[in-house]
Amino acid sequence: MPYLETIKANSDVFEKIKIINVQNKYVLKPIIPDMLDAEAMIYMLNAQSDGVKEFLPGAYVSNQNEAKAKLPEHIIRMVSYVGILYCIRPIDEQMPIGYIMLNSPKSNTGIPDWTIDFWMNNRYRRHGILAASLSELLQHL
Repeated sequence: MPYLETIKANSDVFEKIKIINVQNKYVLKPIIPDMLDAEAMIYMLNAQSDGVKEFLPGAYVSNQNEAKAKLPEHIIRMVSYVGILYCIRPIDEQMPIGYIMLNSPKSNTGIPDWTIDFWMNNRYRRHGILAASLSELLQHL
């Protein structure tokens, strides 16, 4: 678990990804590679949520093929210590309802420190899910 100056963190952040429980109702965990087609369909639907295209153009996709191309990019970002995409999932379902993207200083945000991008399916907004998820995630870092 060495500290790496390039990411301003211990390498464990990327090498030992944790599944994080949120209020015993949701879990935060990365993309499930074995379910890429289903993940891509849900990612595309969630990317249509208000504000994603305007405020997070790097996360936006307009169709399922773009989503299928985008998800492996997130996996590559993780193995290259650039960022981690956590999916917010109801504890009894596999399909994400929102996302939290941790961007390391190696990302192309232009900010030499960690940043966080997040978005949620419109249907699940205003229920405190995202706030609780962010709080739990930050406690685990």
